[in-house]
Amino acid sequence: KNRICKFILLKINILKFYKTHIIHLKNFIMKKIFLLSVLSIFLMSGAFIVNAQNLVLNGDLELWDDPNTPTSWTKAENITQATTPVHGGTYSAMHTSASSTKDLQQNVMSITGGETYAISYWYYDNDPEAKTRIWAYWLLDESTTLPDNADVLRPSVYSEDNPEWINFSANLTAPPTATGFRFEVRVYHQDGINGGSVYYDDFSITGSAPSPEPTNYPTNFEAVADGIAI
Repeated sequence: KNRICKFILLKINILKFYKTHIIHLKNFIMKKIFLLSVLSIFLMSGAFIVNAQNLVLNGDLELWDDPNTPTSWTKAENITQATTPVHGGTYSAMHTSASSTKDLQQNVMSITGGETYAISYWYYDNDPEAKTRIWAYWLLDESTTLPDNADVLRPSVYSEDNPEWINFSANLTAPPTATGFRFEVRVYHQDGINGGSVYYDDFSITGSAPSPEPTNYPTNFEAVADGIAI
C-alpha cells in the first residue's frame, strides 16, 4: 500500500510540476507575442512619420529672403509676400499677372523612381484679371524633364474666380528614372488685362503611406512544448 501511495504522490507531483511549467511557458509566449505586436506598431508608426515628411522646402511660405523672394524657391517672378489672404500661418505668396506668363518654381531633388507621392498646394483666385494653373514636371536630373502625367501636371484648364481657397491634389507614381520634381505654378493675364493677382500657400510633396496593418492575424494561438499542447 505504501508503495502504491508513494507512486500516486509521485504522479501528482509530476503533474503539478508540468502544470506549473506549462503555465509559465504559456505566459512567456503571450508576453513575447505582445512585445512583438508593440514593436510592429512602433515600426509602422516610424515608417509613416518618415514617409509623411514634406519634401518641398519652405512649402508653407513662412520664410522670405526679401519681400519678393520666398526662401528656397529657385524662380519667383512677380511674387510678393502677402499677409492676406493666407491659407495657413502668417504669409502667402501673391502672384501678379503681366503680359507674359510668370512662374513660381522649386526643383525638389529627393524623389525615388517608382514611389507614389501626394502632391498638393492651395491657391486663391478671386480676381478677374488673373488666372493660374500648375505646370510641373518629373525630373531626370535638375535640368531634364520627363513627359509623364502631363494631363495632371500640365492641364489645359485654368483656375476660375472663387472667394475660397482651392486645393490642388494628386497621388502620382514617379517614373522609374525620376530623381526630382519641378513644382511650378503659373499666373496669366486674363481677357487681355494685366495686373491681377492670385495667391498660393502650403505646397507639399509627401511619400506614400506604409501598407495598412494586416487584420487577419490568428486569434487562437496554440503552442506545443515537449508534446504538450497549451
